Amino acid sequence: MECLKEPAWQSNRLFEETNWRMLQNERLCDVTFLVGSGKEEKIMAHRFILASRSPVFFTMFCGSLPETNKTVDVPDIEPAIFRDLLRFIYTEDCSINENNVMALLYCSKKYGLERLREACQKFLNTNLSSDNVCTILQHAIQFDEVHLENRCLTFGMENAEMVLKSDGLSTISKEVLKKIIESDELIVDELCVYNACKRWAIAQCNGKSDKHERSELAQRGKLGDLIYSVRFATMSFQTFAENVAIEDILTSEEKVFVFQTIAGIASKKTSFPFQAISKKRKFRTEIVEVQRFGPNYHQTWCYGGSPDVLNFKVSIPCKIVGVSLFAPYNSEDVLEGTMSLQNDTSILTSENNIKVVYEVSKYYGNVLFDKPVDIEPDTEYTIIALLRGASTYYGSDGKVKVVSGPLEVEFSNNVKSTNSTSQSQGQFHSFSFEIKKQH
Repeated sequence: MECLKEPAWQSNRLFEETNWRMLQNERLCDVTFLVGSGKEEKIMAHRFILASRSPVFFTMFCGSLPETNKTVDVPDIEPAIFRDLLRFIYTEDCSINENNVMALLYCSKKYGLERLREACQKFLNTNLSSDNVCTILQHAIQFDEVHLENRCLTFGMENAEMVLKSDGLSTISKEVLKKIIESDELIVDELCVYNACKRWAIAQCNGKSDKHERSELAQRGKLGDLIYSVRFATMSFQTFAENVAIEDILTSEEKVFVFQTIAGIASKKTSFPFQAISKKRKFRTEIVEVQRFGPNYHQTWCYGGSPDVLNFKVSIPCKIVGVSLFAPYNSEDVLEGTMSLQNDTSILTSENNIKVVYEVSKYYGNVLFDKPVDIEPDTEYTIIALLRGASTYYGSDGKVKVVSGPLEVEFSNNVKSTNSTSQSQGQFHSFSFEIKKQH
């Protein structure tokens, strides 16, 4: 009986498969790389294959001053990464993942491997997350990858709150952090920016054994002039007082300067190099209308100049744009008066020439403030309307809590409401809030 010969391993194989087998078995290899920064590891390869795939290797082995040594030092690439690099060179296939992508991107730049560079960029573009975007941005700037840098910055701007709270933030340089927080496109409130700067500074201090080296003064030392990129004057007076003024990140003189700027008072101290301290960031926002009542309204609500008053709280930082007051139900009737918004300590805004007129098939009219007013979560605010005029519609069975997307508004009674408006009935059909747009 005739024995059947096994086909040669070269038979019916693709060119890259046979090349890869030759490399794995170290057949006819004619160059040895000493790879790694620590204990060097010998990795063998074929000059012909390398030169045919990489312009850098071609110059190294075939240029006017070719490398004649049989060993080549590669101290800046670790052995496992160099093997991934060789696999791509020989087969144009390697497993790119979060652990090796930045190192392979570096290899692609070093050896002029455009297709590997494109593969790394594709992986990074499709696998950006709040946890890794800071690290990737740092490397993109380091490697002069402009497209990837812009992609990271766009992602970071749109997901700013999660990015600024991520562990990856502590790994970036001061220059990269500055690039992030100076952007007008950063979609986040300024307190989050301030807290991110503090977390970054604490991370820079964590190598110190002395607790004093992680104090607020030490944090300011790490931040230096970076703190001037925080737009403190876009915070509300209350937010700055409760979160920044009580700490020693800013000096006493800087705190006074910020308080005066928030209050709109020109300061004699002009030497602090705050960057765009009052400039609002270009938030992507949306208007949310919160209605207190259902679709059924009643007639005969009377006005004689007594105040209609209601308290409310919100769950997230936002701005109140205005409210809707019930309208007259008889033609040619007009409702006139004033309205104000207060907190425990002061009047935040007021409208002195309110006019709500009768309109066919319309139960209420909108009253907008001259400027939206910052509203802080878990703080009680009071809306007061002092109106005179015709009888109007009114609402009943009012809701204690109303949820609209991420915003929750809770209403409560105020003892100063002597015209019967309460949590359950009366005036203030709806409230309009400006909130950060969800992604």
